Amino acid sequence: MQVSSDFLSVIPQLCQASHSSPVEFIEGHTILPFYRPFISRQEYKRLTACLAAKNSCQVISLLSLAANRIISEPCFKCCATCIRDDMAKHGVGYWHCTHQLPGISCCTQHAVALKKYRKGRKKLISPPNFSTTERIDTSSAAFRYAALLTDCFHDSNVHLIRERLYNTYYRGLADKSLLTECNHIRMSSLKNALYNHWWGLFRHDLLNRVNPIDKHRYPECLFYSQESTHHPIKHLLLIGYLFGSWKIFINQYHENNDFKQAVQQSKTKIDPLAGQKQLARCLLHQGKSLRSVSSESGLSVTSLGCIAEQENVKIRTRPKSIYSHERRAIWRKLMFGESTQSIAKRFGVSVGSIELILRAHHYLIPLRKKIWFYKSLRQHQQVITDKLHENPSIRRVDIQRECKRSYTWLYRHDTKWLYNALPPEIPRQERFIRKSRKLERF
Repeated sequence: MQVSSDFLSVIPQLCQASHSSPVEFIEGHTILPFYRPFISRQEYKRLTACLAAKNSCQVISLLSLAANRIISEPCFKCCATCIRDDMAKHGVGYWHCTHQLPGISCCTQHAVALKKYRKGRKKLISPPNFSTTERIDTSSAAFRYAALLTDCFHDSNVHLIRERLYNTYYRGLADKSLLTECNHIRMSSLKNALYNHWWGLFRHDLLNRVNPIDKHRYPECLFYSQESTHHPIKHLLLIGYLFGSWKIFINQYHENNDFKQAVQQSKTKIDPLAGQKQLARCLLHQGKSLRSVSSESGLSVTSLGCIAEQENVKIRTRPKSIYSHERRAIWRKLMFGESTQSIAKRFGVSVGSIELILRAHHYLIPLRKKIWFYKSLRQHQQVITDKLHENPSIRRVDIQRECKRSYTWLYRHDTKWLYNALPPEIPRQERFIRKSRKLERF
């Protein structure tokens, strides 16, 4: 039986020999607790039960280790100072679980490099005695990474709630100025910052599989596939950059409120010009001119024109202004979604004058957006429909290639209609047959 795996299949035999329960053995002598913070309590109990029942293959499947492209290391690792301390305290040296965590290359307790020894598949190996040690700079990326993983491993009974976890991430990204005004992530800047923060660490064979500058989609996968099971390393590299240490992250996690709700509240702050606008409304209703109201309230004449339009206050206009009957006609055309450029050309005025009328009737803006959306929807649907009428036997992939713009637009905004309109999908078992027949023709 194999005894060198991260998730042993001989736990029942070892529990019987050591007179301990499976749960005690798994908690104290395996690295499964390292995965605990990023999965739910039910999933962790299921993993523990699988490991206690010698079903280590299912553990690897449930943790999506193969999909994450992060495999176990082929070597055991140990610290010379730790071995000497174990010999003095217990009379025997042993492999420490924290030293076997993925990607760790130094001992955080003694700040020395770990020695590597090839694993034996079916033979128990004890850590050898050696005296040579190599000191590690405590400010290096390797030491910071090891300290982060060790703190995570020792933090027992922590199960992070996914929604709150990502709210904490977004809070950290906002503190680093890595969010846009619309709360979208500046992904390119984040990838470069992650690479620079952990510089030198991604040369490790195992960690190179999540290199943010390489072809692998990290850290995009964390945010674009939040429901997936990601390896703890992917979370911890981001946590180390955003918060510096596991303790600071946990404090932020427990103190953090809903980030999105906080952003919405910050966007609905009291208008700083509310008092000036209220004064302007009173003066306009009194019949004062725009320029006199502007000098008293401190608002521009353009803003006062919009306020007067909203309050239905008649103001004296100069001959160059748009007359009331023209304003009514312009309003109707704006309501039907006609562009401001075409309206300005039709009435012989500037586009800015048309936009002033549009700003005065603020309810027209969302209405016009809906009109434009449905116009685009009908146009793109018509393109797909015409292509299907033109060639009824066309395949889905051909429609995607020939009508790429319309296909992409509908995929983003009306996926249900698109898949109902497209020809039926070719069964997977028939795809290879059709492809081979096509090649035979040539």
